[in-house]
Amino acid sequence: MSILTTIVKTKPAKTATTFDEVYAKYRQRLYVYCLQFMQNREIAEDVFQEVCIKIYQNEAELSKKENIAAWLFTVARNACLNALRDEKIGSKYVEFVDPEDLSYLPDSMPTLECDVKDYIEWALKQLPVELRETIVLREFQELSYEEIAKVTATSLTNVKVRIFRARERLREILAPILLEDEQKKNKKN
Repeated sequence: MSILTTIVKTKPAKTATTFDEVYAKYRQRLYVYCLQFMQNREIAEDVFQEVCIKIYQNEAELSKKENIAAWLFTVARNACLNALRDEKIGSKYVEFVDPEDLSYLPDSMPTLECDVKDYIEWALKQLPVELRETIVLREFQELSYEEIAKVTATSLTNVKVRIFRARERLREILAPILLEDEQKKNKKN
C-alpha cells in the first residue's frame, strides 16, 4: 500500500455542516453581537433574522468554509453596517465623548444602583462603531485577533490598535463612575 493510499484512508471524512448545526451552535453569540453592535433590541432582532436567512441561503456552502465563525460574524457585521446605513441610526464617525462632558448628561448615565452590566452597556454606546465592534468581537464573542481582522476586513495591526483604543476609552468613560463608587464605599467605612 502506498503512502498516498494510507493518508487518504486515515484522513477523517469532512462532515457536512447543516444550517441547524450552525444555528444551534452560534445563534446566541450572533444575536448578542447584533444587539451589542446595534444598541437597539428591535433593530438587532431584524438584523439577526437577516443573518439567519443569509446563512440558510448558503447552507450548501457551509461545509466548504475554512472558518465558519469568522464567516458568520462577517455576515452579521455586514448586516449591521447595512442597517446603520439604511436606517441612519448611527454614524461611521462618531465623536468621542469626553467623560468630563458627561456631567451635563445625568439622565444618560446609569445611576450607581445599576448593575455593572448596565455601566458596560452604557459605556459601549459611547464608543465609535469601529471601536465598539472590535471590542465586542474580542471581549464578548472571544474571537482571536486574526478572526476579527477577517470579519472586519482590516489588518491585524489595525485590529490591535482599535482594541487598545477601545479599552483606553472605556477606562476613561468609566473612570468617573468607578471613582464615585469608590468614594461611596469609603464613606460607608
